[in-house]
Amino acid sequence: MAADARIMRLNYSSCEVRSVELTPELQAASVEGFAITLCLGNVVFGLSLLAALCRSRQSVFGFVGGAGKAARRSSAWLRSVSQEDPPLLGRGGGVRLSNALGSPVEQVRRWWLAKMNGQPVVFRNYIRCLGILFFTFLCLFVLSYALDASGTSARTGWGLSMMFQRGKFFEELVRGHSEGLQYLIVGVVLKGIVLLASTVLLEIRCEQQSVSEEVRSTIWVHGLPVKDQRMTLFLRETFELTADELKRVGTDLASVIEEQIRKNRGPDQLEKSMAVQSDGDGEWVVDEWDSQMHPRGTAINTAEYQDHWHVSDFIGAKGIYFKPEDKSAAVFVRKVAVQEASRVARVWVMPNVQKWRKVANDLERAICCQEACDEWMLRYEACRGQGTSCWTAAWHSWYRWRSDVWRNTVQRLEVKLLEIRLRKLNLNGGAFVQFRSPKDASRFLGKPPEPVDCLRWWCWYKSFKFGHIPFSSVTLEYEPAPHPDDIIWDNMDTPRWIGWLLIHVLACVLYAAVLAIAVSINLPMAFAKLVADRDMYDCLSPFLLLVVNGTISPRFAEWITFGGRFWRKTDVELRHFKFNYWLMIWSMVLVRLLRGSRLQHWPDMVLDGRFLNCMLWDLHLDPGEISLGYLFDVLFLTNAYQVVSVERFRLIRQLRERLMTVRAMDNSKVGPPTFPFSFHYAWMLSVVALALWTSNEVPGILLLAAIYLLVKVCIDWCNLISGVYEIGSDYGNGVFMNQIIFCLRMIISIWWLMSGTTIMHFCKENKWEEHGCPRWAPVLGHILAIFALVILAVSMLRRAYVDNIRRFIQGWLQKEPELEGEEDILFRRSATPKLSLYYPTASLRDKPREGLEEGPDWDARPPFGSQDVEEIISAIRMRPSLEGPVFQGLREGKTVQEVLRQVRGFRRTCSEPCKIFA
Repeated sequence: MAADARIMRLNYSSCEVRSVELTPELQAASVEGFAITLCLGNVVFGLSLLAALCRSRQSVFGFVGGAGKAARRSSAWLRSVSQEDPPLLGRGGGVRLSNALGSPVEQVRRWWLAKMNGQPVVFRNYIRCLGILFFTFLCLFVLSYALDASGTSARTGWGLSMMFQRGKFFEELVRGHSEGLQYLIVGVVLKGIVLLASTVLLEIRCEQQSVSEEVRSTIWVHGLPVKDQRMTLFLRETFELTADELKRVGTDLASVIEEQIRKNRGPDQLEKSMAVQSDGDGEWVVDEWDSQMHPRGTAINTAEYQDHWHVSDFIGAKGIYFKPEDKSAAVFVRKVAVQEASRVARVWVMPNVQKWRKVANDLERAICCQEACDEWMLRYEACRGQGTSCWTAAWHSWYRWRSDVWRNTVQRLEVKLLEIRLRKLNLNGGAFVQFRSPKDASRFLGKPPEPVDCLRWWCWYKSFKFGHIPFSSVTLEYEPAPHPDDIIWDNMDTPRWIGWLLIHVLACVLYAAVLAIAVSINLPMAFAKLVADRDMYDCLSPFLLLVVNGTISPRFAEWITFGGRFWRKTDVELRHFKFNYWLMIWSMVLVRLLRGSRLQHWPDMVLDGRFLNCMLWDLHLDPGEISLGYLFDVLFLTNAYQVVSVERFRLIRQLRERLMTVRAMDNSKVGPPTFPFSFHYAWMLSVVALALWTSNEVPGILLLAAIYLLVKVCIDWCNLISGVYEIGSDYGNGVFMNQIIFCLRMIISIWWLMSGTTIMHFCKENKWEEHGCPRWAPVLGHILAIFALVILAVSMLRRAYVDNIRRFIQGWLQKEPELEGEEDILFRRSATPKLSLYYPTASLRDKPREGLEEGPDWDARPPFGSQDVEEIISAIRMRPSLEGPVFQGLREGKTVQEVLRQVRGFRRTCSEPCKIFA
């Protein structure tokens, strides 16, 4: 480097810039430190990779073996090419060369497509995102090297080793070299355009997960009244409904929705529906209320009812269908045209089940613990007869005592569960309505709003009236229903404003905690000024920042997101992603700000109007020490940690297999952990932001980021392919990619805004050492800042529109199968399952509910229940006179098994309810 090279230093008492000569000794020490750091990092990463390869053959050796086979095939092809007599590039040689080159490339492409096509969409999007960003940063490094070399090599002898030292941004800015500023602005604009092009490519190549027909046929209605409409808020009473009353709400809702669908039909469809059919055509639908509470007008499945009676088979005829084993489950029907049959197939009205689900989950856990203690007790019982030590008898007594404790807990929870099941239920305010086909759901949802409408009035929910206006009328909002596995049923009773308030309060506390941690991270830098050997302290701060971003912040972010009481798992994942991303950015920015300045100087700078200038100088003051050290730690330590994931999870699995019993293992279904896509996306974007924002001063950091992305995509691909992690389902249907594309564009906008603002603020005063900045520099700074704000605003509006439009399209943009005509939908017959509120559950979660078809089920009730409790509830439904004696038995302290025995004896012998507890 030239002898006139300088390092900028800032005096925080006056916020003035001073230049310090960069001597050859300092240059040599900087290059030597970089080489030592790179060598040590390679040694550590190589040793960790070698240790992992010796043990985790399944995850990495497959990739290495594939690479070896490809290399051997390439060498064999080269030998065959070299032995050819006619030259390859002669007449026809180009064709032979393209064919020879295409054969291994085609094989690699087919192998890659075969591996990728068999994986879920969320996995393919993740790998595709890493690959696109890797090639993007590689192109950015080549572009930055070409621009910096062409712009500065003539004066300073710029080389590749200097790409990893402090660049020429502020030095060229301060010294006023017009050529350097010109190359700088061109580089900033070109690199931003390349990264923007990569976001467009990522948006085009992004895939969406296919949505089942049942999910696309279901809508989510919310806004049902849960209290009466008294003027005084404190006197409003909550509605308490029985099982039949809840089903009556569902049938009324189905009738209103069917009426709304008929209103939404066009003139052609109305004329078609009014067409008279022949007497032999038509469909049997529910005519009157029945014991199963089917919605009126719903088509019934005649195959379920063997016995039936009706006057005739003409349209308009009435009849009755019933099952021979249950004469009380009769359905009064009438025959109508197919077009007049109800489009609603099923309705789920959600009650408040938070306490019910909590008790059911506690009961399931208590049963598992009791079974585990019984198994351990039987093991030590078998060892006692073999003359073992006193420790065996002690452990046998311990597990026998624990088994008795859990048995009493099970009995207490069963009584509590029976009390909850006997009470009336409160409305949750929501319901799920399933139509007979996705076409019916699309007809009810209507057309989605245009972007202009969303910009004018925002994208509110669609709504319809329920009840007769103005009496007992309420406006209900509806949207496409999410997948039932995506819903957190335990949080459905919590209002959204409570979750919003909790998440923002806890977020403020967490950001304050990160500020305190960032101050403590800068303590090693303060000690570094007091000692002669600064190397250890310079390396400690990036390592502490890596520990905070990699271990502490994600755990707190996870706790806060679960404390927000969100209704959907997709919202939890998105909030977790945003928290991790902003915490990492916040901590890195704070560490760079607090590195040179101190908090006690901030009030003075704000009062003097120098806060923005000084903060901009802090962000660009020798960033290489923190950024390069942090990125080296990220490259070698985090990737090495992911390499040994196989051994970590295998050790944990072996410990659980040794400590857990067979029944507990079967019930808990221990498997590989789910891959945290939200955290890895946030971590990747934080590295991208750090590399891009520091690329003006340290261009070589782009190469480090590219190497990190390459190593990460290889390691994560091997871990996910080999089953080290479990790949979850993308129920958000591509919602992650929308946020990632927005974050990438926001990073580019902030970078352009920061560069343009810096040029404007420090060229405006024109008080520099040699000569002022060129006149065109502030103008270009203004243009760059304005363009950055425009891109940021457009990106925010587009993200908001894409997120809001999901409330109007079922299955997002899922393509529907092409149908020949409307008759294919109108004449499609769909069986309507029974809408019974009770179900005889088993004692284990993996057994399905009886009476329900396979497929998604939007039932808010817990999937686990006590068989004895459900048998008592079934008996009370059949004979309501048993409800009073059952309450009496519970007040006397009887267990559920004792009450069940009395109920069974009463059904066989007694005829009076009062004799049940005689």
